[in-house]
Formats: sequence, C-alpha cells, structure tokens
Amino acid sequence: MKATRAQFYKRRIVELEAQLQRRDERIAALEKQNAKLSVSLRSFVKNSPNCSKVLSSGVVKPPTQTQAIG
Repeated sequence: MKATRAQFYKRRIVELEAQLQRRDERIAALEKQNAKLSVSLRSFVKNSPNCSKVLSSGVVKPPTQTQAIG
C-alpha cells in the first residue's frame, strides 16, 4: 500500500513540475510580448503629431464682442 501511495505522489510531483514549466514558459512569452508592446507604444507616442499639444488647445473660443461687430 505504501509503495502505491509513494508512486502516486511521485507521478503527481512530475505532473505539477510539468505544469509549472509550461506556466513559466507562458509567463516568459507574455513578458517578452509586453516588452515589445511597451516599446511600440512609446515609439507611437513619441512620433505622434499631437503628443505635445495640450488637450484644451484644440478648443475653439467664441469671438469676443469687439471681434463679432468688426
């Protein structure tokens, strides 16, 4: 009986180690993808023609009274 239980635990440990290995690989792939996306985003923002404009600078102001009459 003890040998069967020990074999079960050994198989379970092997399964869990394989699962951890797959997760580690997935995490590494996602970290690499995240790094690439971060670089792309920084490049996009840096090269964007609107990146230095203040958001309110595009708002059209209504003409003043003197401008409307003249």
